[in-house]
Amino acid sequence: MTPISTLIREQSREVHEEAESSSLMSAIATGQVGVGDYAALLGQLRWVYEALDSGAELRRAMPEFSTVFDARLDRRAAIAQDLRALGVQEDPPTAATRAYANRIAEVAQSWPLGLLAHHYTRYMGDLSGGRILSAALRTNLGLTTDHGLAFYAFDIESIPAFKKRYRHAMDALPLTAQQKDAFVQEVMRAFSFNTAMFASIEFRPAT
Repeated sequence: MTPISTLIREQSREVHEEAESSSLMSAIATGQVGVGDYAALLGQLRWVYEALDSGAELRRAMPEFSTVFDARLDRRAAIAQDLRALGVQEDPPTAATRAYANRIAEVAQSWPLGLLAHHYTRYMGDLSGGRILSAALRTNLGLTTDHGLAFYAFDIESIPAFKKRYRHAMDALPLTAQQKDAFVQEVMRAFSFNTAMFASIEFRPAT
């Protein structure tokens, strides 16, 4: 039977690439945004991670999810630290961000597997492509872990080993074909939520 991580990779490639190549993500990666634009992104992510990490905290005691909902991933304090360092007030969520956070909160209460779909989508991205964005922000905006980049600093001994354990634990879940399909569909939905959130953040690319 095909592992769920393989199904995700095969079936979500298009929406994954759409999220990664959004105007905002591309501008950050190529140094075309200012500190204010990056702070605006953090301000929206704050709402997403409040829902995501609260949900993970709620479901962490379930044995099948204890490995993936690792408390070291929690980004709430890191985002708050970055916003303080950048001198940014709390931004209200955009309509797209609100819809995203509400969906996470919904599945956290009623469908733990759906929560895992959103957790996987955000955190595997943070531990992979997020490192590229962090390097770009460090180079182009002069930010540091202590000033604006705590969000990307994980207290994890080996990122590759952690990602491998995460995927192994996810693949080990005793899921039916129907459950796997629902999981993959929710991952695709998560990518679409991210794309919509990125598009809802106004920014001016540097010329």
